[in-house]
Amino acid sequence: MFRLIWTISVRTRDYLHRYMPSNRLLAAIRTRSGLKWGIPAMLVALPYILIASICSSSAADGGPGWLHLIVLWACWNALKFIIMGPVSVALLIRARLREAAVRRHQRHDPSRVEATLREPALRVSAQPPTAVDAVKREAKRPPGRITTPCEASACLTT
Repeated sequence: MFRLIWTISVRTRDYLHRYMPSNRLLAAIRTRSGLKWGIPAMLVALPYILIASICSSSAADGGPGWLHLIVLWACWNALKFIIMGPVSVALLIRARLREAAVRRHQRHDPSRVEATLREPALRVSAQPPTAVDAVKREAKRPPGRITTPCEASACLTT
């Protein structure tokens, strides 16, 4: 039962994320290059507020009851964009602080760079990987498992 509920919620989220324009725009804003557009994107909330106002007054003046659903949809989207502005500023500040820390560490020790917590370790090596490194990676890999796109394409061609 739990698996069914989980699957339905994941599929609903995937559908809404893929086909709703506001969710696609918010996903683009959450990328590193899109964080700077968080504050201007707050202006996108204005048409949603206008739609909610018009539909709300129409429903109050005796219009059909389904207009309340449009009011709910418009208010929800307006809130998403209003909240995304300050959140994107906080994310941008955090990203710039991490980038500055990486640059600072790189100046002191250019052979190895460690990122901050919650970020995977970032290693900048002065030497390119050797054949010995490739053999070590192969030894760690479980047998019979395709792990890279190159290996997958090789299996398809043979």
